[in-house]
Amino acid sequence: MVTARWRRGRILAASVLLLAGAAVSPEMASAAGIQLADVTGEIDPALQDRLDQAAAAYKQLAAADIATAVAGTDKMVAALQGNDLQTARQAWVEVRAAYERCKVLTVKFPYLASGIDPKQSSSVGLRAVAAKLFTPGVPPPLPEAEALSDKLHTFQRVYAGATVYARGVIAGLGIRARQLTEWTGKGVAWDQVAAGQTSINGISVGDLREELQGMELAWNTVFAAIVTEKDKGVADRIAHEFADLKALLGVASFDLMDSRALEAGFQALADSVADAVRVIGWRPPRPEGSED
Repeated sequence: MVTARWRRGRILAASVLLLAGAAVSPEMASAAGIQLADVTGEIDPALQDRLDQAAAAYKQLAAADIATAVAGTDKMVAALQGNDLQTARQAWVEVRAAYERCKVLTVKFPYLASGIDPKQSSSVGLRAVAAKLFTPGVPPPLPEAEALSDKLHTFQRVYAGATVYARGVIAGLGIRARQLTEWTGKGVAWDQVAAGQTSINGISVGDLREELQGMELAWNTVFAAIVTEKDKGVADRIAHEFADLKALLGVASFDLMDSRALEAGFQALADSVADAVRVIGWRPPRPEGSED
């Protein structure tokens, strides 16, 4: 039986290689337990060129969000140096929103993402800054903000020199959809949410809305038109799933959210992205390579 920890590690390894444009064996990706292994193999070269040109256009759009995050951290550091907490807090909100919109891409840079927005730690990154910045009477988190700024500046430099391929973008889309499915399904103690609460473990409803916006931008820029040409049914389904998820996230706080419907929505989106992979024509993994 493959352990959950091992499986997560294989998913991450496959994702990084896919985003970098490297070939991943069907056996490796299938063992990782993800249908996005379908992105391995060859498709029509002309179609691949169209997709990768669209991915290059998406890279530039995402670069604008990264630039916003970088500028926001610079603004936040300057405000903290001047003891202007109101400006620093607003800058933090802007940084967080911009970074959430880039989550499709962060799988490629786990060593940087772990210092910007780690999953299980509030000692570094955005959460470390917020823990002090939004707590009355706590000294301003200038060292934490400076460390975050350094990480984001590095992220911007590394990203500028990286090539973003279409198969990497669709891998990031599917993986984020599946991770959000897991998070909404078991990562939150929904029955313990107090009325009006807007944040749990450093995540807010607004964060989820921003991430979904970034995912939709990636889909529409790189894949929507091509998948529509090949299978309008799949393309329409994904468009409706994005619309449904946006409606579910259009609430003020977690206690007003239909968590079961949100989990089902992210699962449906993940499955549809996997269907789109096959519609595009990437080769599926061999069944004998799977493990469970």
